[in-house]
Amino acid sequence: YQEAIRLLREGREFGLQTGERYNIIKVTNSLGWVFHELCQYDKAIEYNTLALDALQDLLGAGTSPLFEIECMTKINLGENYLMKGEIARCLETLEFIHEKATTPEYFFGRVRWKVRLFVALGELWLGKGDAAKAQGYHDAIIADEWNDKYPYKKYQARAGRLQGNIHAAQGRDREAEAEIKKALNLAEELGNPTQLWRTQQALGNVYRSQGKDRQAATQYGAALQVVRGVAEGLTDPELRDGFLESAPIREVFTQAGAG
Repeated sequence: YQEAIRLLREGREFGLQTGERYNIIKVTNSLGWVFHELCQYDKAIEYNTLALDALQDLLGAGTSPLFEIECMTKINLGENYLMKGEIARCLETLEFIHEKATTPEYFFGRVRWKVRLFVALGELWLGKGDAAKAQGYHDAIIADEWNDKYPYKKYQARAGRLQGNIHAAQGRDREAEAEIKKALNLAEELGNPTQLWRTQQALGNVYRSQGKDRQAATQYGAALQVVRGVAEGLTDPELRDGFLESAPIREVFTQAGAG
């Protein structure tokens, strides 16, 4: 993550100096994505907002043929707001894209952002306590046969974890355990740290609800190990401290009994 930030910032600065206007938008929202991965949501919002501003500056008011960039960036923002607990702003942002999901002119790259949208909306409504509505968004993913069109393991893992968490919210612990184990296999194959520790944490939560304290402790400990690995790779002390002190990461430490 540290090297990604360095390269993206370097590329963005070069783009600004040379007057590049198209790819700088993608570089900027990629920075937003990296900071989201590190639970630095304010910084992520800053970069994603800069990306949207640059998009409008490039295209002018009322025009937007770069729909994939717009949609990806707005979904980034929606997820940023969700993790900050700004539910109204999250819903407003994601619903804007949801309205565009069936609009003909928003066809380009839709297969790459529609699934992200449904997963984010499912997570939003599950967080609001509406498991049925969250299930509806998950069902929409399956109905779209997205595994064939969208073979990206990161979002397969997220969708599987969402389904498992929906089962858990409805008291179906055995189904939740089975679904999250499948998601964990995908996350392990993928190797993305965020998907790995979040899925290990989710499985630990299911084990804890079943009274399987030893298995829960194993999963929480595994999540902590991944988190510590990320922190060790952050050479910027401010970035490392911000990551370790963020609420999601503190929860991992607490669940693992490490403070």
